[in-house]
Amino acid sequence: MTARPVTKVRELEREVELPPPREPSEHSLRLAERLKLQVKGRAAKIRFDFIRHEAGALPPLASLLRGGRGGEVRLKLLLSLLWVAGGGSDERHRTKAYPARAWAGLLDLPDPEGNGQRRIRDAIGWLEDEGLVRTMRTPGRPMALQLLLEDGSGHAYFDPAGAANKKKKSGATLTGSDLYIGVPASFWTDGWLVTLSGRALAMMLVIAHLTFSERDEWPWVSPARARHLYGLSEDTWSKGIAELKARRIIEIRKRPVGEDDFDFRRVRNTYRLPREDHQIVLPVGTRPRT
Repeated sequence: MTARPVTKVRELEREVELPPPREPSEHSLRLAERLKLQVKGRAAKIRFDFIRHEAGALPPLASLLRGGRGGEVRLKLLLSLLWVAGGGSDERHRTKAYPARAWAGLLDLPDPEGNGQRRIRDAIGWLEDEGLVRTMRTPGRPMALQLLLEDGSGHAYFDPAGAANKKKKSGATLTGSDLYIGVPASFWTDGWLVTLSGRALAMMLVIAHLTFSERDEWPWVSPARARHLYGLSEDTWSKGIAELKARRIIEIRKRPVGEDDFDFRRVRNTYRLPREDHQIVLPVGTRPRT
């Protein structure tokens, strides 16, 4: 059997080797289309308090990723729960009683009837322990999931868009609990949820936050500030960025630090993530391919 090629991307002055992207299964895409109909095509809204923490504590996003492959499942599951149960006119903000194997199928986990659904149950248990969801159990039926605020406070979930509009009208100051970035339904229906790694998903959200309010279309963030705000390792940063660049989700440009042409000039990576208003714009296509 011929080995599949890897993608090499030069990032942070070194080559980063990326595995070939996973091709989403037809089953996963069908489940995503069914959920899209249920949520009427809305985007998922991700609060900035999930991505970074102003007080210096470890943000929920960074906490989710720790723990290897389990962290990736937790992150993908929570993003899917925010899509299905967050926002919209349903003020209960809970899912229907879906079996764990259905979530495993959406995430395209191997063996969804066995080990896949066990990994989903493990992820749900972790999310509940961290105050991100609450399980709603009925004897003889699969559990439903009640969303809590994605900042990990354990408080009841509410739609950030509605709260932000009320504050704007009253002249109140917006906080990280009000500001958010939208992840479009195509993230699920085009298979990006399956194709992208947990590192890449984390960095997509970080770059969305970083570029959200910057006047500069190509902002730069210092490594020290990045570690303080986002709590992500250098390995997650470099490999996640390289993957997003290879999949054409972000653009990277080099910006010289010095202004004098006669001086030695270092360069910095600056980033651009396309978006419309509050929503990320992903590459157009029926499938995310290399």
